[in-house]
Amino acid sequence: MAPTPLRLNLDMKHLSHINERRDSEAGPLIQLGQSKPFPQWPKLVAAALNLFALLAVIAIIGILAHSLRSYSGTRGIQFTGQSISWPTDLNLQPSYMFLAVSALTVLPSAASVIVLFKRSKIPSLGLIEKILAVASCVLFVLWIVAVVLQRVSENTPKKDLLKWACRRRQSPTNAVVSYWSVCEEQVGD
Repeated sequence: MAPTPLRLNLDMKHLSHINERRDSEAGPLIQLGQSKPFPQWPKLVAAALNLFALLAVIAIIGILAHSLRSYSGTRGIQFTGQSISWPTDLNLQPSYMFLAVSALTVLPSAASVIVLFKRSKIPSLGLIEKILAVASCVLFVLWIVAVVLQRVSENTPKKDLLKWACRRRQSPTNAVVSYWSVCEEQVGD
C-alpha cells in the first residue's frame, strides 16, 4: 500500500491572528523602514582610491608613451666610432605589457568613479558593478603579470628598454638620444 500524503487545511485568518498576537507580546523581530542610513565615508574612500588609480594609470601611460616615442624617434642612429643608439634585439615586451595593462585599466577605473557617484541616482547598477568587479580582478592579475615580466626581464641578460637606457644615461650621446630621461622617468632615481 502506498502511503497517503498528509494534507493540511489551514485557515489564513488563524495564522494572521497568531502572528499579530506574537508581535504584540514579544515585539517584532525586524522593524522595516527604520534602518540606519549607510555612512558616506566608505563611498568617499572608494571614490578617492578609484580616482587615484585613474590618475596613476594616466601618468603611467604618459611616461611609457614618452619613453617609447624617445626610442622610436632615435632608433637606428649610428654614432661615429661608437655603437648604435639602441640595439636591434631590444626587448620591448615589458614596456608594451605595462602600456597595454594601463590602457585597459583606464576604462574600468573611470567607470568605477562614475558609478560610485551615480549609485544613489540610478538604482539598477548591480550588473554594472558586478562587471566592474570582475574587470578589476582580471586587471589586478594582469598588473601582477606585468610586474613579474618586468622583474624577469631585469634578471635576464637580454637587453630591454629600461636597462639599456639606464646603463647609458651618463653617455656623451645623451644629447642626441635621451637615455637619461627614459631611465629617470621609469625608475625615478
